[in-house]
Amino acid sequence: MKLKEVNHGIANYFYDNNGKGFIEINKNLKKYPKLYNSILAHELEHSKSKKYMDVKLELKDMFNLESEIEMLKFYLKYPKAFLQLSPVMKSHNGFYAKDNFMIMSYLILIIGGFTFIKFIGGI
Repeated sequence: MKLKEVNHGIANYFYDNNGKGFIEINKNLKKYPKLYNSILAHELEHSKSKKYMDVKLELKDMFNLESEIEMLKFYLKYPKAFLQLSPVMKSHNGFYAKDNFMIMSYLILIIGGFTFIKFIGGI
């Protein structure tokens, strides 16, 4: 598996123009070995998944409090990591890709927010 280090985001699994998968991972994660290994393992799982959007895979690691605290520390120390939360990503070679999980998450938050406001009588 080809691994490309970048200085933004956390990590992403992309396909190149030939349909071969590769992983981009933030080079600063090497300073957090436990987090690095966990994130790399997660991205390698994407290479095994044949689904267009594997929500189960994304949700699997989401509720590990210890990991989330380490991730928050990383985000705060390296603000470019916040680009991971964008629904559209750009790889090191200029390739753009949409993150379907983030798009779905934002839609749920927006619809939930409007529903809550409507429920309490704000609209």
